[in-house]
Amino acid sequence: MSSRQQRSPVVRADNGQQEVDADTLALDAQTEPSDVFFPQTTAMQKQADHWTRMLDEILPASHPPGNFGVVVPGVYRSSFPQPEDYAFIQALRLKTIITLVQKEFPKGYGAFLHKSGINHLVFDMKGTKKEGIPFSTMKSILRIVLDRRNHPLLIHCNHGKHRTGCVVGAIRKLSGWKLGNIIGEYRTFAEPKVRDCDIDYITDFELADISHLFLDPTMPFHHPGFIRATLIAFVMLIVWLLFGVPSPGVVTRRRDHDKD
Repeated sequence: MSSRQQRSPVVRADNGQQEVDADTLALDAQTEPSDVFFPQTTAMQKQADHWTRMLDEILPASHPPGNFGVVVPGVYRSSFPQPEDYAFIQALRLKTIITLVQKEFPKGYGAFLHKSGINHLVFDMKGTKKEGIPFSTMKSILRIVLDRRNHPLLIHCNHGKHRTGCVVGAIRKLSGWKLGNIIGEYRTFAEPKVRDCDIDYITDFELADISHLFLDPTMPFHHPGFIRATLIAFVMLIVWLLFGVPSPGVVTRRRDHDKD
């Protein structure tokens, strides 16, 4: 590794191991898929309005990364930030940056992130033309993006087109967008290199596959031991109903009859 370059912390999607405590990134159990990006309280609405006003102020006077866009207030997308973009990134007051490509980063990038207090998570996602996005990878990314405690947040890959486009497509499905609008947005950012494999991935992405993200893992019904105990109790109940066990009253009457 060059002395002028350094490697950022890596989230390994295959086993979920990362240098950041996973518990701090857990999804709020009260969050629902249909409203995850919509302010649910007055305080949240004020925060979203603040982010919108702030963006309106800094965009004209700053240099945003290529392919920069707003997913929702507080969640942004772009290409890989360059040194000339740092002032803009800092003005966003980000809490989290999700990088969808593993590569060597220029010296000074880590120092900038540390100075800005940005939590940097890197997913070693291969190019979508080379291989499909593993389900475990997308699940890990969405757990982070869907937690408002990680906002403001930036998602990016190399050019902000394909990997980022697929992640945003999954987010749009969670937000209830129509498929035509989702694909239209993907095309806008991916032109002139639209990939059919990305469109297929977004089209085939099923919300049911990630519904368990919205369950609280601390709840007893989510624990395997609880499920096994419930099944055993259910089987015993079926046996009792099929073969019958005399009620206490029946047993008493039989004993009284034997005494006579």
